[in-house]
Amino acid sequence: RILGGERPDRGWLGVNIMSQKGSNSTIFEKNWVLDVEPGSPAALAGIRPTKIVNSAARLEWGDAIVNIGGNDVKTYEELQAELVNRVKGEQVAVTLEDIDGERRVVYITLGERPSTT
Repeated sequence: RILGGERPDRGWLGVNIMSQKGSNSTIFEKNWVLDVEPGSPAALAGIRPTKIVNSAARLEWGDAIVNIGGNDVKTYEELQAELVNRVKGEQVAVTLEDIDGERRVVYITLGERPSTT
């Protein structure tokens, strides 16, 4: 069922992804997590955000989402395409990669996006 152009039972991960636009560095060719919503499925799974650590704007790299449900996601569009048809309550395997290339898999039960009203 579709309401207002969106599935009412669409699954929610609870992350914001760092923009890849305008960068010519290969480090940005991944879906780096910029922010994790407190209490979200991503937070409960231990997904780590990228943080600015001091006034010199040094980055502490968190996790990049590189695979959802067995499908590689190299771009934000690919990540969104993997999530758009998933529903709340669905468990999905998410492969994360850190700045050193170390990978780990977490299993996340997608939640419901909190209302913004």
